[in-house]
Amino acid sequence: MDLSDKVRSSEISIREFIDSYYRQLLNQKDISLSAFVPGYRKVNPSIHQFLNDPGHLDVSALSYALERLPPDIFEARKIVMAVTDHGMESGGFYIDSGLKTGLWQKSVAVRRRRRSYFHPSSGTLAFFVTSPSDVDDIVNCTLAFNLEWQKLSLLLGDSLNDFIVSPKPQLLGLDAREWGRLKKVLGDDWQNIIRTCRRTGDIQFRLLEGNKDLFSQVTHDWWQEILQKSFIFDFDTLPVYFISSNLHSLVNIIGGYVRQKQSEIFNYIERNFPDLYQDWLKVNAAGNIIRLSDFLYYASGKYFQYNPQDLQAKKTYEASLGIKQFQLSSPLYADVQIIPVKSILQTNSIDPYVNISCPEKLAQSQALIVNIDYPLGASAYYIFSLILNQLKQIKGAYIVGKAAILSGEVGDVQIPSIVFDERTGNIYHINNVFNNPFPFSTFQSDVHQNQKAISVYNTFMENRFQLEGYIDAGFNIIEMESGPYLGAIAQHVLKAESLQSNVFQIKNLPFDLGIINYASDNPLSKNLGEGAMAMIGAEPTYLALLTTLQRIIDLECQCRP
Repeated sequence: MDLSDKVRSSEISIREFIDSYYRQLLNQKDISLSAFVPGYRKVNPSIHQFLNDPGHLDVSALSYALERLPPDIFEARKIVMAVTDHGMESGGFYIDSGLKTGLWQKSVAVRRRRRSYFHPSSGTLAFFVTSPSDVDDIVNCTLAFNLEWQKLSLLLGDSLNDFIVSPKPQLLGLDAREWGRLKKVLGDDWQNIIRTCRRTGDIQFRLLEGNKDLFSQVTHDWWQEILQKSFIFDFDTLPVYFISSNLHSLVNIIGGYVRQKQSEIFNYIERNFPDLYQDWLKVNAAGNIIRLSDFLYYASGKYFQYNPQDLQAKKTYEASLGIKQFQLSSPLYADVQIIPVKSILQTNSIDPYVNISCPEKLAQSQALIVNIDYPLGASAYYIFSLILNQLKQIKGAYIVGKAAILSGEVGDVQIPSIVFDERTGNIYHINNVFNNPFPFSTFQSDVHQNQKAISVYNTFMENRFQLEGYIDAGFNIIEMESGPYLGAIAQHVLKAESLQSNVFQIKNLPFDLGIINYASDNPLSKNLGEGAMAMIGAEPTYLALLTTLQRIIDLECQCRP
């Protein structure tokens, strides 16, 4: 695999930047955020298109960062990070007792699962981190936010109060569409939030713990909590299919509760989301049953958001099928579902595209599906290392998640055969079972098989120069988890002595291996800061999980009676 000089030069600037802020943070002293700015500007992230344009507020970069930082970031003057409660307390931050007295409060981001808390009187925002990827994410999202919020203050100048009363988006270099997106991400209280730009100054950073052994310990504690809550299952003796994905798709496909509630869901959408309902009418006219199912799954998310009593009824119904779902207290925000394979037979409303050719074998199956809420970046390495050490009978491991696409469209399905991990420099050639003939037809999504993928450090650690180099080298998938998962396999199954700059053949494993992604954005045209996938993501998301479930069923059907 030939990586061009432009890729390597970009990698050098990224590595130098990351090494620089880690060296400073590992001193466990307060570091000014401004100290990281020169390195960040040198990286010049592709998602931060107007980073160096003082006359244009970068709504995409700001939106992406704000959705992944807690709302108290507007008031934050200091950010602290630790792995454990002990680490927080060693720095003088007693969060547990502070929550009881009201000195600390929970502070939750829209699109990032992470334990985070705010101390209003001191302006301290505290994060619990579970891997180096968490640190990268917090540092770079905060840099993007702070640089753009300072820019907003400079652009408005003395016109701030007038702008609040009568907005003129052109003062920020924005057109009407960009201004609408900015107001949406700021919310209904956007006027008061914009007033906080006057208080924007330097933010102090402090990493209280950074020992990698602690990341392993947090993962171990996470697993122990799972064992305690799932004591009825004997993981030592039962065969297991491991899946890393979201926690809604698989149970929707298997459980069928959403299909049973379709009349109520569609009536609710008609009354409350008329534009979405018009999309439903178009889908209905087309007569494609898989499209109808996908639309129903997508619409149900909005229905359950505003009808929590029915969401609870859904969980109760799924539990009656034998599906166990655990919300965990661990800092490692990766909740778990345990699904006995034979529970697939317990409902009459399973997705119509699931093909069960051997119901008698499934009824006798002792296998479990362990589905975890996909982690962020390097956390995947710690999780799968533990899984490989703890579980005796892994029959399959399937990695399902979002990824960027460089040549293709948002909503396409991507299946790699080669993965390059930027963090380690490793190249993995994999026997990906999903590169077999794809089992389902598609209506909107193209399926790209035998692709080259890059596991990157972080969304902000990509620049256009680098991405163009990857295209020249034939890469098409950009994500964060495949490399760490494959690193765990190389170390614990292949017994690799080093996980730095090696080439691994991930083939002839003692278990089935599949990686399948669905394209969430194209960073060279429309990046993640420009909005979520919305309806376009329904088909590829469910295609990926349908394909995974069908693979498990087919393997169980091959088992001897």
